[in-house]
Amino acid sequence: MTTFYRFASQDEFIAKGGKPDGEYTQAGVGVSVIGDHYEPGPDPLPDDYVPTYVGYLVNTTAPIDGWSAYAVTPAAPMRIFG
Repeated sequence: MTTFYRFASQDEFIAKGGKPDGEYTQAGVGVSVIGDHYEPGPDPLPDDYVPTYVGYLVNTTAPIDGWSAYAVTPAAPMRIFG
């Protein structure tokens, strides 16, 4: 089962024990770092469009101890574990 997390930034993710390369110290947990994510813009994009930052997204194969405050339930997940 995929667990979805959203951190305020990569720095916050690292402060909570994550690593940018997707490694994590909790044994047996797969990690997929999606990274910085922005709201999709209108089509076509106007010249003055400024994207809205959503957060730093990370998916795991199981819940991570201490990360429950960052858990989210996306309406349309970008990536899931099979």
